[in-house]
Amino acid sequence: MKGWELVHLKDVCKLINGRAYNQAELLHEGKYPVLRVGNFFSNRSWYYSDLELDENKYCDDGDLLYAWSASFGPRIWQGGKVIYHYHIWKTDLDLDRVYKRFLYYWFEWDTKRIKSEQGVGTTMIHVTKGAMEDRSLYLPPLLEQKQIVSIVDQAFEGIDRAIANTKKNLTNARELFESYLNAIFTQKGDGWVEKTVGEVADHSLGKMLDKRKNTGVLKPYLRNLNVRWFEFDLSDLLEMPFEESERKKCTAIKGDVLICEGGYPGRAAIWQKDEPIYFQKAIHRVRFKNAAHSKWGCVAKIVR
Repeated sequence: MKGWELVHLKDVCKLINGRAYNQAELLHEGKYPVLRVGNFFSNRSWYYSDLELDENKYCDDGDLLYAWSASFGPRIWQGGKVIYHYHIWKTDLDLDRVYKRFLYYWFEWDTKRIKSEQGVGTTMIHVTKGAMEDRSLYLPPLLEQKQIVSIVDQAFEGIDRAIANTKKNLTNARELFESYLNAIFTQKGDGWVEKTVGEVADHSLGKMLDKRKNTGVLKPYLRNLNVRWFEFDLSDLLEMPFEESERKKCTAIKGDVLICEGGYPGRAAIWQKDEPIYFQKAIHRVRFKNAAHSKWGCVAKIVR
């Protein structure tokens, strides 16, 4: 398009890494919250620090940030002054050439490209700083960038209204689904055999979060709020330390059924990614002994 120029990200934006921490430096209270990847899209399970660092290791309201490991993508920060983790970049923009919200929307679009490039089924997506800075984008004149952002903002306002209406419809659909399940499982069909869960599957509970223990390797893990009806929301995974001895008990592999115990009791989904995932104690893992069993049918019966 007329006036648009092809640039590399590094031509208009400098990416600044946050600070890496060892577990002993992460406090349960202190002067500054520590923004880790696990907090990037969630406001839960914060650590703190009393360290006084260089100014570029802090971010504040209005800063455009980018998480590049596990939880992945951009955010315009509105949570006050925090220390940000090494797995997050703060952007230093050339404001004479690029409008912040225009670059934010480009990051959102480009994030989907990166996920596609790294392959379907990959949960731990990451990109190096050098590779990110070398990514190219078409940049319109500054005034046109602001006009584009205004149009996109209006479009998302309409989408938010549509989502609110859809949620109302989903509530009605859920009630219909419950009625359908009840009709199925209160009337046995020919050849049906009733068994206990223990007869067809092995069962395990995950790990209880204990902030007093700092040993183990930090791993992303599922909380019950990440388990939706028949799917997972991986946008705000938190991290906690796991010992190697806990791996067998506290990980789900492809084909395992995960069922919420607390918070959202009965909500369930099948883990269908190739990479294993850790999970907390509020989640039950059901691993079927015989692949011939119908997982979705068993899930529906269990959650009843």
